[in-house]
Amino acid sequence: MPEAEQISRAAGILAAGQAPYAAISLPQVDKIQIGRVKGEEGVLVAKIGNQFAALDFTEGRWRGPRGWQQMLETPELFPKVIDAYARGALRVVEMPKESDFLRPMLDDQLVWGAGVTYENSMRARRIEALGSGNEVKDGNNQLTGYDKVYSSDGNASVLGPDGTSSVALGGSAEVFFKGFAGHVSLDVIGVRGDRPNNITPVRNLPEPELVIFVNSKNQIAGYSLGSDTTANFFEASSELRLPQAKTYPNCMTVQRMMTVLNPESVPLNERGWPEADIRMRIYRGRQCMTDGITSTKNLARPASQILETLLRMAPNYDTGWPNGNLISTGTGIIPDNFTLNDRDTVVISSPLLGVLQANVEVIRYPGNSQTYFS
Repeated sequence: MPEAEQISRAAGILAAGQAPYAAISLPQVDKIQIGRVKGEEGVLVAKIGNQFAALDFTEGRWRGPRGWQQMLETPELFPKVIDAYARGALRVVEMPKESDFLRPMLDDQLVWGAGVTYENSMRARRIEALGSGNEVKDGNNQLTGYDKVYSSDGNASVLGPDGTSSVALGGSAEVFFKGFAGHVSLDVIGVRGDRPNNITPVRNLPEPELVIFVNSKNQIAGYSLGSDTTANFFEASSELRLPQAKTYPNCMTVQRMMTVLNPESVPLNERGWPEADIRMRIYRGRQCMTDGITSTKNLARPASQILETLLRMAPNYDTGWPNGNLISTGTGIIPDNFTLNDRDTVVISSPLLGVLQANVEVIRYPGNSQTYFS
């Protein structure tokens, strides 16, 4: 069997015909979704309306080992895919099975997180920090490091414990390293099975977030729903333990496909974000344990600040990150008095971006895995 046919069959693609394919009359759509499916080089497929199409046409150059990277770098990606589909340059394909999908990123792209970008997150982290003695004094009010990074423009202020307004806060974003591509899962949310000695309560929390795919030009190429899962008890015990709270197996979960929005029908707001409701439900068996909703309208940090902060962390500012990055932009949903259990099911959904569903798995470590330091 020829190699091209093997790749097509592995991706669930229909038998190839003679190009051009039949032109399609397509009503206006607000988005397309692009994913990688199994094949010797990873085949790109796009969901356009209710149909799937293979993005392996010659003029697109989105083929081979660097196909995903070349697609991320393509300017005006949405109209180019829609145009190719409408004039019959793309092959219609069968809907891939969930098991056919690969991570929608390359192994040489890094994963990052932005913190304290919603007021709900700032308030929750602030309570934890004040309770653990990590507060920062500012006049008669007590400010934490979380208060100081919450400001999106350098002109915001927070209320102290006495209810009076504090001084203006700085505008520098919090951006932290989350992991490599191998830390990312499509259907598993990992939680740590160990904990610091004498730290209670033990809290492992999913953090439903808008995720952005950033290319080498430091531009947003697409979006996803994700969970920046956190071993919260590490961070609550000390902000210095943030790396242990954030990075471990399956600590990041994203959708199988990246969403590319129609810029004409889905405009960005004044902070550079698409406005989308995000809902999270967590099930334990058939029982819904928690149900929360937020909106990216409440995402206080401008996209440009997060992108610039990460660019300044690159090995070379002028050349930036040559392979781009995946960035989780912060959560506005923090369940009260809750921790994930093994085999819980987390459902994160958005009318604009679709659904991410994942099962919780506890990460077990060898030896004395329950506690490992005092």
